[in-house]
Amino acid sequence: PGVRIATAYLPREFVSGDTYDVRHVDEDHLVLYTLDAVGHGVRAALLTMLLRDALRPLDGQRLRDPAEVVADLDRAV
Repeated sequence: PGVRIATAYLPREFVSGDTYDVRHVDEDHLVLYTLDAVGHGVRAALLTMLLRDALRPLDGQRLRDPAEVVADLDRAV
Protein backbone atom coordinates (compact mmCIF):
# COMPACT_ATOMS: atom_id res chain seq x y z
CA PRO A 1 0.00 0.00 0.00
CA GLY A 2 1.17 3.47 -0.82
CA VAL A 3 3.63 2.41 -3.51
CA ARG A 4 3.28 3.95 -6.94
CA ILE A 5 5.30 3.06 -10.00
CA ALA A 6 5.84 5.45 -12.87
CA THR A 7 7.87 4.87 -16.00
CA ALA A 8 9.14 6.91 -18.88
CA TYR A 9 10.26 5.21 -22.05
CA LEU A 10 11.87 7.67 -24.42
CA PRO A 11 12.87 5.92 -27.63
CA ARG A 12 15.50 7.59 -29.71
CA GLU A 13 15.46 8.03 -33.44
CA PHE A 14 16.98 4.61 -34.05
CA VAL A 15 16.03 1.03 -33.23
CA SER A 16 17.68 -0.30 -30.09
CA GLY A 17 17.42 -3.27 -27.74
CA ASP A 18 16.10 -1.72 -24.53
CA THR A 19 12.80 -2.61 -22.93
CA TYR A 20 11.22 -3.15 -19.51
CA ASP A 21 8.10 -4.59 -17.93
CA VAL A 22 6.24 -4.43 -14.63
CA ARG A 23 3.93 -7.31 -13.77
CA HIS A 24 1.51 -7.77 -10.94
CA VAL A 25 2.06 -11.28 -9.51
CA ASP A 26 -0.36 -11.21 -6.62
CA GLU A 27 -1.66 -8.84 -4.00
CA ASP A 28 1.76 -8.54 -2.34
CA HIS A 29 4.27 -8.92 -5.22
CA LEU A 30 5.37 -7.22 -8.41
CA VAL A 31 7.92 -8.39 -10.92
CA LEU A 32 10.11 -5.73 -12.49
CA TYR A 33 12.72 -6.30 -15.16
CA THR A 34 14.73 -4.44 -17.75
CA LEU A 35 16.32 -5.86 -20.87
CA ASP A 36 19.24 -4.07 -22.45
CA ALA A 37 20.95 -5.86 -25.32
CA VAL A 38 24.54 -5.02 -26.09
CA GLY A 39 24.74 -2.74 -29.10
CA HIS A 40 22.01 -0.99 -30.97
CA GLY A 41 20.02 -1.61 -34.06
CA VAL A 42 17.72 -4.26 -35.35
CA ARG A 43 19.71 -7.23 -33.98
CA ALA A 44 19.59 -5.86 -30.43
CA ALA A 45 15.89 -5.07 -30.72
CA LEU A 46 15.11 -8.57 -31.98
CA LEU A 47 17.12 -10.12 -29.15
CA THR A 48 15.22 -8.21 -26.45
CA MET A 49 11.90 -9.07 -28.12
CA LEU A 50 12.90 -12.75 -28.07
CA LEU A 51 13.85 -12.54 -24.39
CA ARG A 52 10.69 -10.64 -23.47
CA ASP A 53 8.51 -13.19 -25.26
CA ALA A 54 10.38 -16.06 -23.57
CA LEU A 55 9.57 -14.49 -20.18
CA ARG A 56 5.82 -14.30 -20.87
CA PRO A 57 5.09 -18.02 -20.34
CA LEU A 58 6.55 -17.58 -16.86
CA ASP A 59 3.53 -15.44 -15.88
CA GLY A 60 1.09 -16.88 -13.42
CA GLN A 61 3.62 -19.14 -11.75
CA ARG A 62 4.75 -19.05 -8.16
CA LEU A 63 7.15 -16.32 -7.13
CA ARG A 64 10.63 -17.62 -7.96
CA ASP A 65 14.23 -16.77 -7.31
CA PRO A 66 15.68 -14.58 -10.09
CA ALA A 67 18.48 -17.10 -10.70
CA GLU A 68 15.86 -19.78 -11.41
CA VAL A 69 14.04 -17.49 -13.85
CA VAL A 70 17.28 -16.68 -15.67
CA ALA A 71 18.17 -20.38 -15.88
CA ASP A 72 14.75 -21.13 -17.43
CA LEU A 73 15.19 -18.22 -19.80
CA ASP A 74 18.62 -19.50 -20.82
CA ARG A 75 17.14 -22.92 -21.60
CA ALA A 76 14.30 -21.36 -23.59
CA VAL A 77 16.62 -19.26 -25.72
